[in-house]
Formats: sequence, structure tokens, C-alpha cells
Amino acid sequence: MDGSGRASGPARARRAAPARPVDAASRIDAAYLEQTPARHRKAYAQVLTPPDLAALMAAWVARGAPDEVLDPAFGTGVLARAMAAARPGLRIRAHEIDPRIAAAGQAACAAAGVVLALEPGDFLGSAPAPVAGVIANPPWLRPRVGDGLSAQIRALSDRAGLVLGGQTNAYVLFVLECCLRLRPGG
Repeated sequence: MDGSGRASGPARARRAAPARPVDAASRIDAAYLEQTPARHRKAYAQVLTPPDLAALMAAWVARGAPDEVLDPAFGTGVLARAMAAARPGLRIRAHEIDPRIAAAGQAACAAAGVVLALEPGDFLGSAPAPVAGVIANPPWLRPRVGDGLSAQIRALSDRAGLVLGGQTNAYVLFVLECCLRLRPGG
């Protein structure tokens, strides 16, 4: 104990980080991170949302009582699983450009009993469809020569009636596209 009567050292550390149960979906998330080279994850700007933050985000989105939610950057399905827990029976539509992480996400959602419609491919290039809610952890990618992001910047700039600079990153494009797809009141 330190002078304040609080535990110090290892005893304090144990209390500060309570053990969390590890379910099958969490093991799939961990396996994906372990087995996928950092170079691959970096190329797709893959950073998994911490489960506690996902639950907080899902609770906020669920307050709007949407009948369907869009996850435009599905990854391993952390946000989709949080939405399903916050609002059972909710329809979840997801997009994922990377087949490797999409397969892990489908397995994790199946392990958690989450049913969703997953569309493979680039969300920004998909056909716009209105949705009642959005939950997202979009990639943070800067445009590079030949990656197609510059064309997407111009197209979204025209659709949204906004002036977007040539260095606008994918995160901004995802947020704007999500806003454009929300139904009134969403």
C-alpha cells in the first residue's frame, strides 16, 4: 500500500484492469491481428474499434431506434456485433473492401449469432441506398497516385456540393457519404 491507503504496484495494476471474458468472436479478432501482416493492415488502414468504445457508440446509435444500420468499413464486425447487442433484431448492412478481414468478420459475427448483409467491395463505389442509422470506424487513408481516391474526392465533392481539396483523406469521404445516405431523421 502507498501512503494514501491505496494498493500500489502489482496489486493496484490488477484492480485497474479487470479480466474480461474472451468470447469466440474476440478470439477471431485477436487471431486476425496476429496472423495478418502489419503491412497488409496498414495498406487498408485497419484499426479495430475497442469493444468498450464499440458498445458506447452502438448504445448512442440505438437511441434513435433505427430499423437498419450501415457499417461502411466492416472489418472484423466489432461495430456490427455491438449494434446487434444494443438492438436485437436490427438489420445490419455492411461493406468491406478487404476479403481477408471480411472473412474474419463474417466468422466473428456468426460466432456471436449476428446476421447481416455484407457487400464485398469499396463502400465509396457502391450504389447509394438510404439507411436509418450508421455506425462506423472509417479508414484514415491519404490519396496516392493511382489509388482511385482522387476520383472519388471529385465525385463526392460534386454530389455533396462541397469543395474538397485533393488531399482529402478517405475518412472524410466515408463520413460525408454516410451522411448523404442517411434517411431524413437518421
